[in-house]
Amino acid sequence: MRFGKPIATFVILLAICHISVNTQAQNLGTPTYDWVQRTPQDAPSARYGAAAAFDSAHDGFILFGGFGSSPSYKNDTWSWVGPDWSDTLQTIPNGRDGHGMTYDVDRAVIVLFGGYNGSYFAETWEWNGVWTLRPQAPMQLTARATTLVYDEARQETILFGGHGASDGLFGDTWSWNGTQWIQETTIGPGARTNVALGYDRVNGRVVLFGGSVPSSQTLLNDTWTWDGSTWMQQSPTTAPSARRGALMVFDELRQTVLMFGGETAFNPAAWSDQTWEWDGDNWLPLNTATKPSGRWNHAMAYDPRSGTTVMFGGLRTNQAILGDTWQLGPDSDSDGVLDADDNCPAVANTDQANFDGDSAGDACDVCRFDPSNTTGPSEACIPATSSWGLVTMSLLLACFGSIVLLRRGLAMR
Repeated sequence: MRFGKPIATFVILLAICHISVNTQAQNLGTPTYDWVQRTPQDAPSARYGAAAAFDSAHDGFILFGGFGSSPSYKNDTWSWVGPDWSDTLQTIPNGRDGHGMTYDVDRAVIVLFGGYNGSYFAETWEWNGVWTLRPQAPMQLTARATTLVYDEARQETILFGGHGASDGLFGDTWSWNGTQWIQETTIGPGARTNVALGYDRVNGRVVLFGGSVPSSQTLLNDTWTWDGSTWMQQSPTTAPSARRGALMVFDELRQTVLMFGGETAFNPAAWSDQTWEWDGDNWLPLNTATKPSGRWNHAMAYDPRSGTTVMFGGLRTNQAILGDTWQLGPDSDSDGVLDADDNCPAVANTDQANFDGDSAGDACDVCRFDPSNTTGPSEACIPATSSWGLVTMSLLLACFGSIVLLRRGLAMR
């Protein structure tokens, strides 16, 4: 009976190890999401009304235009390669804000239409590393500020609504096939501007939310989907509040449409700092530990290289023009470091300590004094790059300690 305590300790330690492994597995299976602000050394000047899209063919997150100061209407094109921005030094098209921009996956070009710089544009431009002006749009496609999205199922760029001269509002739907603009319908959500427009890859539908009718100071919170021929109003059980100027992306990891920001009141003005996701049937809030300040008319797109949504600038309280850069993505260990940057994404390590400078942070690296060893069979190390490294080592140490205690108990018999 003298070894009763060691046996009990052995059982307890094994149970602790079992709980740790299960907890670790749960954390890996359901990563949390968070916003993280970036501090690039070089960046676009503060602005709102810019647009962004990710160019897969040229591996670049591209931002163009916007409104700021000196000069007011921007005509610069920037590329985000985290952790920094790079100016492409191209100075066409003409400066503007309120233009629509999206990436045509099948033709491997970014498509830009419209915008405003004292007068409205009806130009179509395409980017494939340089900007090229495309054929003039038909007269029925009136010059305007508007929103674009690429419909992957039907391989065409979709334009909806917007606003033009004399406060004119539009409720028409157009498609661009790379050669010409075709009017699809004038029936649907109704004339409005500053809608959020995204593409739901899972369900093969374009998603539209909200927008505004400025002349009556009306903000909208209806949800519509486009199947290539018809707009259908949806009836989600929950929905974001009415807003204009929010933006959407499709998150490849979550397989949902994400939406951030928007102006939620005219007088006094208010801006949302909420992130929402559309799962094809319903809107659900995506709660994050950190939030950018509420804003609208920002630029935002999904960057598949890092598996994150990148956001820049916008307009907020007291008409402050913003120039900050944020990323939204998985943070599996909730340590405030996104998985794309985390040297140990399964174990919280805010300081990112990495004594030997190899690919694994100290929190995961059981060979932390040997920079040449991340697999370490010669030193009987657990693979440092495995997210299970720390948990497995804890299990082995616990079991080894229990065996030592058990042996001592038996020796005392």
